Amino acid sequence: MDNINIIKISSELKAQKGLLQSDELFDNFMKVRNQTLEIVKPLEIEDYVVQTEAFMSPPRWHLGHLSWFYDQLLRKYYTGYKAHKEDYDFYFNSYYLSFGELFNKSKRGTISRPTVKETLEYFNWVNKEVQNFLKSENEKLNNEIVQLFILGFNHEYQHQELMVYDLQHLLADKYKPVELNQPPSVVLNVNREMIKIKGGIFEMGFDKGNYKDMFAYDIEMPVHKVYLNDFHIDKYPVTNGDYLEFINDSGYKNFRFWLSEGWEAVKQNNWSAPLYWQKGDNGEWIKIDFRGETNISENKR
Repeated sequence: MDNINIIKISSELKAQKGLLQSDELFDNFMKVRNQTLEIVKPLEIEDYVVQTEAFMSPPRWHLGHLSWFYDQLLRKYYTGYKAHKEDYDFYFNSYYLSFGELFNKSKRGTISRPTVKETLEYFNWVNKEVQNFLKSENEKLNNEIVQLFILGFNHEYQHQELMVYDLQHLLADKYKPVELNQPPSVVLNVNREMIKIKGGIFEMGFDKGNYKDMFAYDIEMPVHKVYLNDFHIDKYPVTNGDYLEFINDSGYKNFRFWLSEGWEAVKQNNWSAPLYWQKGDNGEWIKIDFRGETNISENKR
């Protein structure tokens, strides 16, 4: 994924401590929501409804699903709340079976309703209803509500990343993000070595007791002990240049480099390179992203 700046708000929120007041919570809510709108701002209307693969989702669906998530919180906690559209449950639900039958994920791009206009109206309407709710709860905003909204923020961060992945698959360099960071400088002449880590019993998992003000998903808890054998790990992350060597060394043709399920996927899908790599007319490998085409041989990031 390219260096789109989609983690700036999450870093700010993780640094906060203590129980948030309603105005603070709404400010954080709007920061996250505006960051989502920033991602779709460069899109044309036609881009919102296209689904390029079964494992992708149209931008319109992401916008609606994120609003639907907060809609469910309002239905549960906002006394007298009336949902905007009850039938949105079917299309904008993802995998929450308790809310009824699910729409086929692979066909999210096959219907035209709700329209993009209706979806954005829903997005903004939910924002306004969240503001009304938090104002009404100003003196009785309990920790359960705060934690559920923070869960919603982190859920939205996940979808912001998914939207960027989907847009790369949909538009590649035709997508012009509002903010695109420069890639980090790379030192190519490094000593490629592995470090041996001595095995033993290690602790893993998030310690909610010691970090009460930080967010973690339930699957990251509790802290528990695991045993690991001795192992080796690369001193530096794998680079595109390393992966190019793997390809040139017939890595996609040798089952010895793959686990059994991975090897089956290679054969079934005729994989010969990473998703956004292809060979140019001159026979050199190039990668395609929001910046366009980059020669892997010359740029080994």
